[in-house]
Amino acid sequence: MGARTILAALKVTFALTLAQFQAMLLFVLVMYWIASRWEAIQKKFSPENLGPTMLAVIIAFSIFVGTMFAMDWGTEYLLLAVMLATSIALALCDTAISICVFTALLFLRPWEIIQNNDYFAILPKATMSLCIMNAMLDLSRQKKFKVTWNPTASYILGFGIWLLVTSVKAANPAEAQSFFFDTFFKNTFLFVLVLNLIRTQDELELIVWTIVLTMFGVGAASVYQTWEYQNSPVLAALNGYAASDSDELRLIGFGAFENSNDIAALMVMVLPFCLVPALQKTASWLTRSVAVIVMIMIATCIFMAKSRGAQMGVVAMLGMYAFLKMKNRKHALIIGVIGALAMAGAMSLTKRNEADLDESKRFRMIYLETGLVMGVKNPLLGVGFNGYADNFTRYQTGEVDGTLHRTAHNSWVLAFGETGFIGIILFIMIFASSVKTAWGIRHRNPAYLMALIGYGIAMTFLSHTYFIYPYLLYALTGLASHLQAKQEDPAPENESLSVARAIPAPAP
Repeated sequence: MGARTILAALKVTFALTLAQFQAMLLFVLVMYWIASRWEAIQKKFSPENLGPTMLAVIIAFSIFVGTMFAMDWGTEYLLLAVMLATSIALALCDTAISICVFTALLFLRPWEIIQNNDYFAILPKATMSLCIMNAMLDLSRQKKFKVTWNPTASYILGFGIWLLVTSVKAANPAEAQSFFFDTFFKNTFLFVLVLNLIRTQDELELIVWTIVLTMFGVGAASVYQTWEYQNSPVLAALNGYAASDSDELRLIGFGAFENSNDIAALMVMVLPFCLVPALQKTASWLTRSVAVIVMIMIATCIFMAKSRGAQMGVVAMLGMYAFLKMKNRKHALIIGVIGALAMAGAMSLTKRNEADLDESKRFRMIYLETGLVMGVKNPLLGVGFNGYADNFTRYQTGEVDGTLHRTAHNSWVLAFGETGFIGIILFIMIFASSVKTAWGIRHRNPAYLMALIGYGIAMTFLSHTYFIYPYLLYALTGLASHLQAKQEDPAPENESLSVARAIPAPAP
């Protein structure tokens, strides 16, 4: 057997292991969704509503989908095929679950493990279509519907419109506009969907814990992959990592999460939603146990990622928590200083190769300065949406290695360089308005403010301007504020409020 065949087989085996791991995680999520929404599903398919016939049609459709997946992928991927088909069936049964399935797959991204497969390729658009279908069915059953809107939504809409305007300056406007609908349009769609179709605290918590459990899976898969690369220099070299550096490898993911800094930033975003319930005395033992387990995985990922931005985000987040929870501000300040010193010690333990670190700093400064030059020289429209890489050589302020993945490495600078002063103002206002919303619910729901502060710092060192994940956080923050306002002032504006009034207010 030739060396090429052996390496190919090794790569396929590794992808299969990751796919099977994702299948097991989807199994856990499916069980969680069923347990959480069983009563709602039963009510939806009762004889006086959609009826058991529609449920039978959905089950038959999911069996057909699962069969098609299994026949195309083979028996090795049978569990994944079954779990994806079951997830699709549940998404058709319940609006909240459809958003959970869409969100979970956006984080797991199985289509990036097994590439060049038609069935995997349609999963993103298929799950998005399920959300749209559920939204239409949900709206059709309502006698009265009131659109939920907030300032953050207005700024996101304005930013999206401005992105389309600036796309005319791109080297290829049609390509830039296509990229817009593949990225930022989904962000806006998910934001509006979450804000308007999730009506109860239970549904909000379902989405939050889906994200928490999914990120545990993403973290576990990344840790496993990194350990495999460290123990198998051949496998590391096959995937583009130098075998000689296998012992010093930072955390490695796959697809959109291949970069260790991206994984660490998302771990920072999820951390508060584990930390708060873990420290909450009123939380059940199961909730606290799961939260602690996920926190251990998050800490492992951040440690292995060796991301300075993520570590600074954690320090800021913990400082915010101390500020919110401690009545004595002096004590809070002392704890904040101790936390900063502890993080400094952790950073020294995760010391990276000095040559690699110096080179990274130098390249980052060049990318950063180039983005600023783009914005200053093109103050109105910038260089155009998705135009940073195409215009890099025209404005670059220094020499860098390679021609791939050229970006500003700063979400704010990327917005400024590509969309000018109007774009960066709108982008800042999106974040600021969401922070203001989170500040308003800080006593009952401190996790949202902590997540925004921590992730806001982490994405300052990354190009997450158009990533869907911060916009999902903005949507959840706005929804949490909206639900809290309804609980405090339960005026009967529409039929959905009767559900909200039945939810007991969470303990402060």
